[in-house]
Amino acid sequence: MNILDLFRNRPEKTVASFITLAVSAITFAMFQELKVETVGEFFNYISSESDHTKLWFTWGANLLSFALLIVVGMLWGKDVLNNNYMDEYPELGRIFSLIVGIIHISLSIIFFDYLVSDLLGIVLVCAIIFAVIYGDNSKS
Repeated sequence: MNILDLFRNRPEKTVASFITLAVSAITFAMFQELKVETVGEFFNYISSESDHTKLWFTWGANLLSFALLIVVGMLWGKDVLNNNYMDEYPELGRIFSLIVGIIHISLSIIFFDYLVSDLLGIVLVCAIIFAVIYGDNSKS
């Protein structure tokens, strides 16, 4: 039983993993230097900078990488519950799928940590806007 056979038997998950890891590597290398830790810093950044694309690309790329890693990790984890008839040793395939799923979800912690620590100002502003728009609209 070769590890490449396990990847070959799961082509969609393998391609999704490579795409997700490429997006995550680019995001980690290029979009993790900005810090907006408070709401005040967010408004200072918005008012002082004329070009906000760096802020929104940083926010979007890290959110995308986090979500992709979670989804692909869960897809690999779901494979643990299914019996893949193409594997020569299904138990080894399940263990391998579990390990790859855990790796993806573990990598997502890097992006979650960056989102809730260095970009906390954006998270708070989005939460406030969400609460105002979708808050309690009942008239007492």
